[in-house]
Amino acid sequence: MRNLTKRQSEILSFIEEYRSINGYPPSVREIAKRFSIKSPSGAKKHIDALVKKGYLKRGKGARTIRGERFYSDNVRMVPVIGKVAAGIPILAVENVIGEVPLPEKLSEGKEVFILQIEGDSMVNAGIENGDYIVVKGQQTAENGDIVVAIIDGDATVKRFFRKGKTIILQPENENMKPIEVKRGDFTIAGKVISVIKMLNGKHSIL
Repeated sequence: MRNLTKRQSEILSFIEEYRSINGYPPSVREIAKRFSIKSPSGAKKHIDALVKKGYLKRGKGARTIRGERFYSDNVRMVPVIGKVAAGIPILAVENVIGEVPLPEKLSEGKEVFILQIEGDSMVNAGIENGDYIVVKGQQTAENGDIVVAIIDGDATVKRFFRKGKTIILQPENENMKPIEVKRGDFTIAGKVISVIKMLNGKHSIL
């Protein structure tokens, strides 16, 4: 392959092989692990080089990599976010623990990410412990929206209401009390647009 270093050629071959087996490309973390690269950002530099040289193309979403021989028209790789640390943007490489293929129609034209739910504060909305939620990244919300809110660096999923200068984060569980936010470090990371449940060991998108 012209103009490629040995490592770039190896990574491109790995991406092609992975895509042929799984139907979608590997995540940045999987590439880093496969080639014993110390950090995902190191692997990302190789991917950026392959994109610049024309061997890969980025799709509409973050961390979507495509090439002519492993292009998928109807699948988009969506990052799965782990624990959100204070001061680190939610889609930072440090927060991404994996990627999940989703239909492009579900996420087309949107900056989306996935979070796994811990706890049962939203069970009456059909969001249970262990479920994955698909989130459209945005910093605003309408009353009644289910949002991912960041309070002093910690992420929580609740129904959003604004009453005057007070933000009410309402759980969907009668045994839990709402969170009132009047001051402090508060931001909206996104709006929940779908739920992924595990049914008999397989993903089901709701």
